[in-house]
Amino acid sequence: MTIEPTPKGVRVVETSTDPQVVALIQAHADVVTAFLEHGHVEIRKIHPVPEP
Repeated sequence: MTIEPTPKGVRVVETSTDPQVVALIQAHADVVTAFLEHGHVEIRKIHPVPEP
């Protein structure tokens, strides 16, 4: 994981060579994006976790 300051906040880059971890990173990014787009309503939703 790398964290880089930007003029509007930070940029976080997460990487892995493990396909399951990559799937988890991508699923988390989807939830973060939904939170940014829809606000706190996303907290109450159930977000699926990729199967191993």
